[in-house]
Amino acid sequence: MQLVHSRRAISAFLAACCGLLAAAAGFALVRAGGSLPAPVSGFAWLMVILMVVGLLIGLRDTWRPPLMYRADERGVTIFYQADRRRFAGPGVFLPWESVTKLTLEKRICRGHTARKVNIWVVVCALDREAPFPVAQHSSACEDEDHLVCLDAVSGTLSGEEMLARLRDLWARGKRRGRGAKFP
Repeated sequence: MQLVHSRRAISAFLAACCGLLAAAAGFALVRAGGSLPAPVSGFAWLMVILMVVGLLIGLRDTWRPPLMYRADERGVTIFYQADRRRFAGPGVFLPWESVTKLTLEKRICRGHTARKVNIWVVVCALDREAPFPVAQHSSACEDEDHLVCLDAVSGTLSGEEMLARLRDLWARGKRRGRGAKFP
């Protein structure tokens, strides 16, 4: 079984940035004392609290990074949720028996803003419609239900290495002719 987790460096960077900003803002607010108007001070303390929450989330994800994909000889479980732009939940199962081709490609995807960006993905071409809504679980925006894109940049395995391991599991699953039942 191959597990792909989100890289800890991203979460550590989030934690460090939020921690530094929270400390600096908290220090500045304490030094300002009562010289700030109450609404401004209240809003600023609210922002400090939100930065501390960001610090805690970053530390949690550094300690236990989110699982992006779980792949074995039966198929790959995808934990990506496009509407929330995060990896969480029970995931959806893509059986290898419906995959006809795996390739590493640069695709256009919608970023955290409305702007479109290029990202590297492992594209799984399917011989039939996916057993789940592709737009909700594919890392790159696709108009078809016959292409599922797996993020090949953010995980502990990325690029060619991820593609090679997935192809190995895909080939072993095809040779064994296993069913695609998800437990």
